[in-house]
Amino acid sequence: MKQLASQVIDFNRQVLGITHRDKGLLSVPELNQTINCLREEIDEFHESHESGDFIASVDALIDLIYFAVGGLYRMGLDSDEISDCASAVHVANMDKKLGVVPRRGDGSSPDAIKSTEWTGPEHQLAAILGVM
Repeated sequence: MKQLASQVIDFNRQVLGITHRDKGLLSVPELNQTINCLREEIDEFHESHESGDFIASVDALIDLIYFAVGGLYRMGLDSDEISDCASAVHVANMDKKLGVVPRRGDGSSPDAIKSTEWTGPEHQLAAILGVM
């Protein structure tokens, strides 16, 4: 994850001219642009699946990751923090169990549910980012 984050950060710096920032939420215009870009890639993923275009599906999912990581950089995270936060979320996700989340489907595709003992990664994320 760290290598990908570094590559996305390079793109944001070199192509878009976005320099490192203090940690914080995106401005409203950047928030809207990020949401629009993510939605566009979701639409492209859906369309590529409908047309049977495997490569376009892969491209759309990678672009989703790219825009998400770019959003984290614009929120002031560096590549180490992005990687460490991703690991913290992964560790929390590994404590989930196979199950059905009704709002996401009927169980015909594997999904993960939170057990009653599940603990979210928020405390870890705050510690990594130094914002307690």
